[in-house]
Amino acid sequence: MGGSAAGVGLRRPSLAQAKADLAVAAGLGLLTLASRVPLWRDHLFNWDAANFALAVLHFDVREHRPHPPGYFYYVALGWLVNLWVNDPNRGLTLVSTLLSTGAVVGAYFLGRLVFRDRGVGLGAALLLVSSVTFWAYGLVALAYPALAFFGGLVGLGAFRPWPFLATVALGLGSGFRPDLALLLGPLWAWSLRGLPWSRRAGLVLLFGLLGLGWLLPTAALSGGLLEYFRVLQGYLDEDVWQRYAPGARGLEALGINLRDTAAYVFYALYFSAVPVGLGFLRLARAAAGRRLDPALAVWLGLWVGPPLAFYTLVHVGDPGYVFSFLPALLLVGAYGLRKLGRAFGAAFLGFALLNAGVFFFHPRVLTYPGLVAADQALAERLSLLDRFPPESTLVVAAESYRALQFYRPAYAHQVWVDRRRPDETPVTVPAGVGQVVIFDPGLSGPPGAVGLGRAGLRVVPARPGDVLVFRP
Repeated sequence: MGGSAAGVGLRRPSLAQAKADLAVAAGLGLLTLASRVPLWRDHLFNWDAANFALAVLHFDVREHRPHPPGYFYYVALGWLVNLWVNDPNRGLTLVSTLLSTGAVVGAYFLGRLVFRDRGVGLGAALLLVSSVTFWAYGLVALAYPALAFFGGLVGLGAFRPWPFLATVALGLGSGFRPDLALLLGPLWAWSLRGLPWSRRAGLVLLFGLLGLGWLLPTAALSGGLLEYFRVLQGYLDEDVWQRYAPGARGLEALGINLRDTAAYVFYALYFSAVPVGLGFLRLARAAAGRRLDPALAVWLGLWVGPPLAFYTLVHVGDPGYVFSFLPALLLVGAYGLRKLGRAFGAAFLGFALLNAGVFFFHPRVLTYPGLVAADQALAERLSLLDRFPPESTLVVAAESYRALQFYRPAYAHQVWVDRRRPDETPVTVPAGVGQVVIFDPGLSGPPGAVGLGRAGLRVVPARPGDVLVFRP
């Protein structure tokens, strides 16, 4: 396409071009690793990360080790790495970093092979490597980078078309993030266009077999298929549909989903929103002039449309969800600035540096200062908790409850207060307990609590039989 939206060629690159592409891809991979590995944190980032770490030690979806639907391949790779590093958090973080690296390299090849333009591929990769939330999730034990990695592979296989690649990518990727099959299923189905029905049936069968590759062990480790689907149905109904979906909660939920989806897209883009906007304008002009390749328009629509529809009409639970279509947006951004000519490289380097500035210096939850602050606060609270004997201490926690179960299993008396519920949580002090530790800051408890350290841990003297009331 040479930077044009008019048509897409399928010419094979020369040997020299292939070597150059491999060299660029290797450099991008090393850049991604170098920008992630030195920034790894020591402790689990949040509730879901603790679920994954607990699953590395013992996998059972019924116990939310990890939470449904299971993420079997992500946990399995973390388990394998843990055999070497003996640290589930570090092992899972390495998997996330490698998935991030694969996504960046994949973005380059998407631009190179779809737009037939090394500059578009390099620009998209630089924007992805410097994406603020994508950067953050490459440093923690969460599976969201798999959405970008396997989503990029499905996108590449769908456009060329290489239906076998799209099928394998979606089948394997659904073992890392099962929602990928739902979000990018339409794009995968489009990859089968033009094939005889016998080949389509074969690829559908292959996709099913790849799905069984993660579903069957997940169910076997979680009480069997019937028990697994019972737990999954309950989770989807209570924690997804009833809590978030506009179909259950009305227009207010729709407004919240729209707001959150827009915010999460912005957090992933920040300054990259400028080239992405320019890219869509350039595509619109090409469409108006009938110079836009129809296949490109369908491809982008099937990649971005279904995830956006699901996030607005059902559930968008985390900023990492938008990684399912983030590579597509950044390809559009790279395409939008391609007409700058000699200024193209400087422009993309500038946007990447601006996003890096946000990541390193803007204090938010999903920037480097936020990751460091969360890591240090959890480390301090765990250290302070160690002052109290496990057998005589009741620990009350909110968002750190699962991390406590992972890091301090010796404290048998642990109570979770769900901040999402407005009700009070009464807690009866069990026999043998002489003090109650309120582990998370901001958790309202009984009067007389004494604060320790700077991280918000508080202690309340107590006697067995006392009833203490906690509020979110």
